[in-house]
Amino acid sequence: RRSRGRIDDGDLMEERNQVKTQFQELENASEYCETHYFKNTQIRNPHLISPNKFWEEFAAHIVAEGDTHKFLSNNFIYASNSTTELIAMLALLDLPFDEPSHTIGIDGDRGIKVKTASNMVVFKKEIKEAEADLDTNLLLIHRFYEYTNPDSKKKLKEFLTHQVYT
Repeated sequence: RRSRGRIDDGDLMEERNQVKTQFQELENASEYCETHYFKNTQIRNPHLISPNKFWEEFAAHIVAEGDTHKFLSNNFIYASNSTTELIAMLALLDLPFDEPSHTIGIDGDRGIKVKTASNMVVFKKEIKEAEADLDTNLLLIHRFYEYTNPDSKKKLKEFLTHQVYT
């Protein structure tokens, strides 16, 4: 509003707040770098990926099909001994990168019925009742170690401030 040629300060602030901000101060950028693989001699170890059922089945697939496409294996669980092996296994399995819409329904008294739109890996957990002899005695031992020296066998006499324990 203008009154006698002047702009009211309250109205000016309202108009200023309604205008979309064109420039905004940002925080300083943080720079991150990956250092695990760079100059790490341990990753060039031939024992990082050891022979197992998964790699045996993958080799047989290459011989039979002539390429690596459309490879699925229920032995993928054996290829998880290192991060390198795990990433290689996930890259080779014919699993989608996106999440297609699968149909899940109840199949009477038999459980669930899944109609898949693509390849998938399903994990299931089954709980069964078991007989057990319950004992009311419980012995619990918890040992604390210095985080920087987990192999230390010395008994701690006191906990120090600014010291991490495991």
